[in-house]
Amino acid sequence: MQAQDYRHEIDSVKSGRNYEEQVIHLTDFSEKLRRSDPAKARTFATEAIIIAQKTENKTLLARSLKSLANVNFMTASYDTAIILYRQAYQIFNQTGDSSGWAECLNAIGTINSTIGKFDEGLADLETALKIKTLLNDQKYITMVLTNIGNNYNFRGDYAKALDNYKKAIAINNAINNPQSSVRLLINVGSIYQSQGFAEEALQNYREAIVLASSINDLWNKAIALRNMGSIFAENGKTTEALDCLSESLELREKIDDKKGLAATLVIIGQVYETQGNLLRANEIFIQSLKLNHELGNKRDIAATLTFIGHNLALQNDFEKAMEYYRESNQIASETGLLPELAENARYISLTFAAIHQMDSAEVYLDQYIRLQDSLNIDAGELLALKQSSETDKASSDQSGSGTNSNFLFILNSASMVWIAGLVAFIFVLIIILLMMHGKLRKKQPR
Repeated sequence: MQAQDYRHEIDSVKSGRNYEEQVIHLTDFSEKLRRSDPAKARTFATEAIIIAQKTENKTLLARSLKSLANVNFMTASYDTAIILYRQAYQIFNQTGDSSGWAECLNAIGTINSTIGKFDEGLADLETALKIKTLLNDQKYITMVLTNIGNNYNFRGDYAKALDNYKKAIAINNAINNPQSSVRLLINVGSIYQSQGFAEEALQNYREAIVLASSINDLWNKAIALRNMGSIFAENGKTTEALDCLSESLELREKIDDKKGLAATLVIIGQVYETQGNLLRANEIFIQSLKLNHELGNKRDIAATLTFIGHNLALQNDFEKAMEYYRESNQIASETGLLPELAENARYISLTFAAIHQMDSAEVYLDQYIRLQDSLNIDAGELLALKQSSETDKASSDQSGSGTNSNFLFILNSASMVWIAGLVAFIFVLIIILLMMHGKLRKKQPR
């Protein structure tokens, strides 16, 4: 929809109001619309900037710039968003509005965390947290803690991620902000998923979808659908996976979420790969990779390179596969992406085994085991979080002995998920090793 299509609505907002009131209402509407209709939100924020420049109120201009930056953040136009946030930050700083510049730092830190600049992002987020804590801004403290949790989550430090999510949940339970509730459901779901608790993750994602739908938050609804689709894809439920992913993709396109498009496409590629359509899968992976390069998203670039490498290995192009793994490994090492390093070690081990380089396969198998072990978190932490979010009925059914039994079950389940995954991987590797050994023996002269 073009900007002029909103002229009547903009005129309606401006009617009977002075300049300052117009700016306030236009930015308020932009904020409400950015997760469901970013094109409209962008138009309203742009109009607010134009009007704000006619006033002497610098704070209103800064808030208008920040509002437009927020829209660009939602559509993954990160470079433009950072420019606008910095412009707003400078004005807030000049006017002594610490709340405003802390919000800009939170946003800049979130972008840097998203694209893999973890240390830079964390520094800004921690500064924003200090300011918002001094101001006792509970809503924003929740948001910043969530973003700090995401920073650790992205780099694979799941224990620290969970610790920050728990702090955010405790505050949000008191203020009951539905927007934060949606994000926290998704983020904690991703922790469950990383630790192998698929059912718990799915429950979180389903709750997030319901809540996001109730507040017309298409952006987070699309994320939850994509994550559900990835779980279904991992478990070979291709029909359910494609249903979720198709709906997510449709929402991503509607709100022009380029990062979300790339993230959803890569899972769709995995589904095609599972179905045996390797060439189509690779085309989709490359499409996702191009989008991530445009966005400068190192984390997703590394992950997608790994997917392409695995796809090529399935096509028996081991040499080319290793090139992609190594490129991914270089980015992951430079950025500090432990999950991607672990995945690469696993696939490189299998690839070396397939080309008869058994010593190298063993080296990378050992590296995979060590990395994967470092990614696991205390199951008791997951139990505590799960218990805190149980329904009243489940809580009333618990007894003292039941709680201890549940603890042991969850604790053992955590260990079993990790052990089962490791055993399965080692079993596959041993089979490959034995097959290669058998072939080599057949070639030896008798």
